[in-house]
Amino acid sequence: MKFSVEETERLRRMMRSQSKNEEIAELSKEIEKKEMAMMNSISEDYLNIINKCSSLDVIKTRLSSAMKVNNEFGMEISDGVLQYSGVISEMEENDLLDTRLDMLMEELKRILEFVESALYYEDVNKDEREDAMYYFKLVQNVHLLEKGLCIFRKYVFFANANQILMKVKNGVMSLMIRDVDLWVEWASNNVKQAGEEISEMFMTDQKRGHIFGALGSQRGLFVNRMLLCVLHESRRLGMDPVIIERINERRRKGIDYNLRRDDPRIVMDAAGFVLWSHYLTDLDDGFKTHNRFAFKALQDNEMVQKPENFMKVKDGLVCLRNLAMYLMIDSEDLDRIISNVAIGYFEKQGHISDGEHDAADVKMIGEAINVFIDECYEFVSNVTQYSNELDEMLGKKVDEYLCELIENNLDDIKEFGEAAAVVRRTLEHLEQKNNFYKDREYKCVKQLERNNKRFAKEMLDESIKRVDELFEEILTNRDFGILLLEMFLKTKEAKIPDEMCNKIKYELVIHIKDGFMMMTTNEMSPQDIRMVNGYLCSFYGYLKGAEPELQSILTEAVEMYKNEIK
Repeated sequence: MKFSVEETERLRRMMRSQSKNEEIAELSKEIEKKEMAMMNSISEDYLNIINKCSSLDVIKTRLSSAMKVNNEFGMEISDGVLQYSGVISEMEENDLLDTRLDMLMEELKRILEFVESALYYEDVNKDEREDAMYYFKLVQNVHLLEKGLCIFRKYVFFANANQILMKVKNGVMSLMIRDVDLWVEWASNNVKQAGEEISEMFMTDQKRGHIFGALGSQRGLFVNRMLLCVLHESRRLGMDPVIIERINERRRKGIDYNLRRDDPRIVMDAAGFVLWSHYLTDLDDGFKTHNRFAFKALQDNEMVQKPENFMKVKDGLVCLRNLAMYLMIDSEDLDRIISNVAIGYFEKQGHISDGEHDAADVKMIGEAINVFIDECYEFVSNVTQYSNELDEMLGKKVDEYLCELIENNLDDIKEFGEAAAVVRRTLEHLEQKNNFYKDREYKCVKQLERNNKRFAKEMLDESIKRVDELFEEILTNRDFGILLLEMFLKTKEAKIPDEMCNKIKYELVIHIKDGFMMMTTNEMSPQDIRMVNGYLCSFYGYLKGAEPELQSILTEAVEMYKNEIK
């Protein structure tokens, strides 16, 4: 039993008190009082317990009723739960069914779209392609079919759908190929015009400035909207190699057909094909230029190689090579063609008298040879290979012409002089073209020198003979002085080289001096001596004014007659 602190303190105080009995009696009273109070409290509590127990019985009865009701509710709830579970399961089945129906509707929609796309190709007008979006729409339709086909892989009709796609795709490609063939035909018809414009540019318009590329204006002759659309859309289909190969094949056939014709214009047609190739390679690297094939076709064409066609094809070959240089195309094969044509032309050239000019018309023949030089040099100067051989052949052919010109004019010194002048001018004209022609030896020059000496000798012999004849008449012919001067001037005016002419004049003046000095003054009267001296002084005076370098030759004779007169 535990005591509180106050009770413990009270017990201690009572133990120390002197009147313990009184304290005990008082403590007993308090105990009894508290026992009484405790008993009362217990009685009340017990009564309360009894009441509570009674209440509990009532509650038990009610609880039993409640449990019964609760059990009934539990059964109903269980039935509800079962029903709810069934409903939920049924709802889930319905949701799954709805989902599958939605999927089915989506699949049917895609199938319908696939069918509509397939029908679009069947319904489209395949002969009317003015719409710029024509091929774009067709290819877009093919892409829709391809997209739809990916979804159908799980279905048994996939193979059928794939066949439909391939049919549409092949149909689109067939349309593209048909248009490509039409385009090749259209561009081939423009090759001639392109060749003419290239010739115009390089032959007559080469000095004119161009804001854009000089050949840019010809692009429209070969590249049109149809080609660009087909190339772009075929790339989207992944079928561009087929289109490009088709174009390469058709162009090769066109080149082979056109460049084997017997027509000089095929040379400029080749230039048109080269330009066409240039534009195509700008569009796609898969295009073949066929340039070497075109050059080979020209080389194999007998018409191009015939010397009589040289004047018809030379300008075209020059333009073709200029075009190759402009486009930075390997021109080795083309150089070989040009050299073969030039060699054949030079080797087959006839005599100058075979031409349209009379052999006696020296001046016209000289001009014709100069024209020949201009045309041929313009041609051979465009060749990088074989250039020395061609220059040598041109120089040789000009030399042959000039030799023939000299041979045709050897009967008369005047005609020979005119021919010699033409030869010198022609060689100067040729040497101005290239230093190569300055370093070679010409047969015509040696022929000129040889005939100059011959004519100079003949002229000197004839002049000396005439002087001798005049001196025989010096005392009887009052026109001696005039005739002597005329004869000397005739020699001076002869169309022979100055060196030869000076030599003739020198020899002739010496002979005239000897003629005056050989005269026997002892047999002449003073009047005749003065007359002869007059002729001598007159001729001496002429030389002093016109030929001072020859004047001194006559000084001895003049002094002799001066002394005789004294």
